[in-house]
Amino acid sequence: MNESFKNCDLDLKKLPVDVGPSYEGERIRGPDMFLELGGPKIKFKFELVRVAGKDDIKDSGNFKLIGKDIPEYNGGETIPFGIFVEVYGEKVEVELEGILERKIHDIINNIQGMMHLNQRYDIWCRISKADKEKNARDMKTRGMKDEEVDVFYGCTLCQSFAPVHICIISPERISLCGAISWLDARAAAKINPDGSNFPIPKGECLDPVKGIFTGSNAAIQKYSNNKIQQVALYTIFESVHTSCGCFESIGFYIPEVDGIGVVDRNFNGLSANGMKFSQLAAQAGGGQQIEGFLGIGIQWFYS
Repeated sequence: MNESFKNCDLDLKKLPVDVGPSYEGERIRGPDMFLELGGPKIKFKFELVRVAGKDDIKDSGNFKLIGKDIPEYNGGETIPFGIFVEVYGEKVEVELEGILERKIHDIINNIQGMMHLNQRYDIWCRISKADKEKNARDMKTRGMKDEEVDVFYGCTLCQSFAPVHICIISPERISLCGAISWLDARAAAKINPDGSNFPIPKGECLDPVKGIFTGSNAAIQKYSNNKIQQVALYTIFESVHTSCGCFESIGFYIPEVDGIGVVDRNFNGLSANGMKFSQLAAQAGGGQQIEGFLGIGIQWFYS
């Protein structure tokens, strides 16, 4: 049996996938699955947290992989799976082990393309297929136009930290986090009508240039408790679409050149206006309507 030790890199920006609360609740169906870990078909599966003594922690910050790594599988397999975590802290007591085990669920579900269900000896995880399938799905959406449909979709997944924000998802406008296209939202709403994705009748088009519709206005009024009355889907100025905090990039107005700049969340330097992504995010995020600032999902640029 293969064993390998790897040092944990705590810089999430260096991971090959995105991590954030926008992916919590993601469901990976059988056709979209690359690998299934544990689950009802497997007898041996578990997750266990153990509070260790100070002298028991010999390799802090490392983890040991027993068995094959994910890329070594062909795809479609269902395998036994276990997670064993040792923790230490001066104020960490044995009574906290169960609480810390539940944190595994939260952490894994914040990983793009990863699903975690249940706990203890009934865990069930799935890893989605590679970007090839995702790109094919994106290409299908790119061929659609907002004028071709009479229903948009909403997403309230980020309202836990942006209470008045909802994403309004149209064929040309992906969710700000980039994880949910119009086709994804439509499927999710059908599977779980009471979930975080729901249909929004487009209604009458009040402004085709700015993208103002009676249906999207009614939705933002309802889900913001009437704190926001109007939202425009195609502009960075008047009635700008609210932004949560999970956006893939930020658009910002540059008055000196009367232009718009864009900075990706993975860029660590200064943007064209001298601000870092984190500073711009503080301006744009939290469900605010701030003219000249807009959270953007990357696929929107292809519309």
